[in-house]
Order: sequence, then structure tokens, then C-alpha cells
Amino acid sequence: MNNAFRQGFDEGFHKVLVMMPDCPKMSDTLIEKAFKSLDENDVVIGPTDDKGFYMLGMKKYIPDIFKNKTYETATQYEDTVKTFENLGLKYFNLPVLVDIDMEEDLGKLKKIIDKTP
Repeated sequence: MNNAFRQGFDEGFHKVLVMMPDCPKMSDTLIEKAFKSLDENDVVIGPTDDKGFYMLGMKKYIPDIFKNKTYETATQYEDTVKTFENLGLKYFNLPVLVDIDMEEDLGKLKKIIDKTP
């Protein structure tokens, strides 16, 4: 993730979002909302129901966000938000989404599909 942000800003982009591809409810509207939130915030984060996150965005490269992080943990989202707060960053939370990481998550996917008109 760190390298993706660094590369995006090195290439001249003014806002960069990194998205995880395992959230079936991800939408164009949500992505637009994330980009728009960076007009007023330093970072944007989209939490998942399992305490991780599905999206992280910045309007400038902030490498300290990635220092001393362990990913794929039950405190990934919480640890990242604490880092924002410790760095004095203004952040925006997107809605919580369900992500599908493991075989046992397939039941959640079925519920989402069954609710889709």
C-alpha cells in the first residue's frame, strides 16, 4: 500500500485511493464520495465489518501512516485511525462494508446476493 501511494503522488496525482477488491457492495458512488471527502480531509478510510478497511485515500503522501503496522489483524482499522489521530490528521470515515476474505465469509456474500433486487 505504501508503495502504491508513493507512486501515485510521484506521478503527480493530487488524490490517491487504494481499494481492496473484496467488498461486493463497493460502488462508483462510494468511490466518488471518498475522492470528494479529500477536499476537506487529509485522509479517508472505509472500515469493514471485520475491523479492517476496504479503502484508504490521501491528498498527500503520508508515509508515517504505514510505520509499525501489522495488517490482517482484528485491530487494523483501529490502529490506523489511532495513527491518524496521533499525526493530527483530519479524516473521514466511509460506511462500514462487508468484505469477503475467508471461506467462512461466503455466508455473508450469500445474504448480500439474496437481498439484491
